Amino acid sequence: MHLRDEIRQHNTQLADAARNAGVVEPIDYAIFQNHDYMGLYNSLKMADIHKRKELKSSQKILDHMGSSELAANYFRATQTEDKLRRENIKGKAAANAAHFTVGREVRATIKKLGGTMPEDLPTADSIKKLEAKRKSSFPSRPHRKPCLTVPKSRMSNNAIFGNDIEHLLQSGSQLGKLISEIRKEIDQRKYSRGEDLVDFDFVKAKCKKDF
Repeated sequence: MHLRDEIRQHNTQLADAARNAGVVEPIDYAIFQNHDYMGLYNSLKMADIHKRKELKSSQKILDHMGSSELAANYFRATQTEDKLRRENIKGKAAANAAHFTVGREVRATIKKLGGTMPEDLPTADSIKKLEAKRKSSFPSRPHRKPCLTVPKSRMSNNAIFGNDIEHLLQSGSQLGKLISEIRKEIDQRKYSRGEDLVDFDFVKAKCKKDF
């Protein structure tokens, strides 16, 4: 899953490099992507790969790649971006040719090493299915009520400031009394801002007792 996330992130960088080369419109970028597939997948286009791997049109090829196929595509993406930027390639035709060339070279390397060609690799389970399985393997944590809670109407930038504390202290509520006791404890121990830490053992003990 980590490698798949890396490819997603790098595809964004590749898209930026392609845009700088002149691949701007969505249709042009789709053609640019197809040149990668044709180079790496032996002239197969995106639609051909969907059919070969028995994927629905709504399913993304990237989401159904195993580790070997992901690695090949990651290498292809990084090397294409580097080539576009390094050689300062300009024009849609030149960018498409560069993408096809890199894909073909990655394929040649796989063949030289005796590896399985990308189009012949098995279709992996959907990344969404794997993520759901991973989440289900971790027991959910029981909800714990915060020790100190303040209505959202009394919150300011996720913290309690000046007037909010004074309002609570003057309200006579249980929460206001608790804050008052904690403030007194801090004063008594002579804690000053930026020098010492609040005695959280005391705070937790008060929370446990009163809430």
